[in-house]
Amino acid sequence: MAKIILDPGHVEGYNRGAVSGYYEGTAMYHYAYRLADKLRAAGLDVGITRTKITDNPSLTARGKQAKGADMFVSLHSNAASSASANGVTVFYSIKRNADKPHATKWCNELAGLINGGTRARGASTRKGSGNWDYYTVIQSAVAAGCPHVFLVEHGFHSNKAECAWLMQAGNLETMAALEARLICDILGIKSSDGAAQEPASMGQKMVNTPGDTLNVRDAANAKGAKLGELKDRSLVEVYGLAGNGWVLIQQGALRGWVNGKYLVEPEKTFAPYIVRVTADALNIRKGPGTNYDVAGCIRDKGSYTIVDEQDGWGRLKSGAGWISLAYTTKAGDAGTKPELTRILKLTSPNMRGEDVRWAQERLNELGYNCGTPDGIFGPNTDKAVKAFQRANGLSQDGDIGPKTWAKL
Repeated sequence: MAKIILDPGHVEGYNRGAVSGYYEGTAMYHYAYRLADKLRAAGLDVGITRTKITDNPSLTARGKQAKGADMFVSLHSNAASSASANGVTVFYSIKRNADKPHATKWCNELAGLINGGTRARGASTRKGSGNWDYYTVIQSAVAAGCPHVFLVEHGFHSNKAECAWLMQAGNLETMAALEARLICDILGIKSSDGAAQEPASMGQKMVNTPGDTLNVRDAANAKGAKLGELKDRSLVEVYGLAGNGWVLIQQGALRGWVNGKYLVEPEKTFAPYIVRVTADALNIRKGPGTNYDVAGCIRDKGSYTIVDEQDGWGRLKSGAGWISLAYTTKAGDAGTKPELTRILKLTSPNMRGEDVRWAQERLNELGYNCGTPDGIFGPNTDKAVKAFQRANGLSQDGDIGPKTWAKL
């Protein structure tokens, strides 16, 4: 089993970032354990130089833990006096020239991810005054005989956008999957062994663009190359967030970056249902609340289909308006036969309700034309009921009581 040592740089609370709450020593500690989970899933033996967040072993002691390991990786974020400094650097040992192509690939792929695409500063070495590595932790790991030694600067925490990106859990999950794959590639472990498993989705969003489509790009900005298009109102899975508001999404095989301002929460799907009115008189209002004008009144204690809900109010399928659900009981799902709670017949004013609509739909299906099933018991419905009753040996009074209802 291959063994790797992860070294989360510094100590808790060390190196404050440009965004409040970020500290390099704290952030890299937590990230090391996230990355370790990915590597262990790939079957690697993983050690971490700081077993507690308050641990602060010397640089030499950290490197010595690489003895017997196949790789040592020191995890950091960079800083500079200029707030605009950005990018990724991957350092390798002056005594491990074979690691240069690995470090170059690591740098390029990591830079392509962070904040939707940042500067790839390159694979680098740093030599001391003698023939030794400037960075003590690299020097110590090499002295311990470790064949692959790297120090990775994950963007600049002094850069507000990159710092903010490093504080998003979804981004860290994506980054851990990427680095786990790179590490396994170096060690010759196939991705099918478990490395670089796709991070969990951060949830779904719906495309909401003024046009018909939304462009998907290969970087988190409008200058990125166009990879494809998303249809308006279509759903996407979210996998990462850039500090500039761009979002890493996937829809089918299409994966890339889109401007987050054109993504919204998915519309809730609502399953219509039937209610029976329990009040002797229930006002229908033009909106979901008593502050809206009255649009009508239900006085028949009938059954009605609700197609939307808001703050305890239900919108009627007929389009007449909204009723308070506090004065109703649920009678069943829309499309099912409602319970008969009254005798349906021709009256003045006409009886209305979902029970009337269901009877009209059923009569039309059986060949007794009621006209449009509008839930209003009018003369056409009365004629259709009498024709149905005549054909089925029932009393031809035009009333839909228990016998006619059951026969329907």
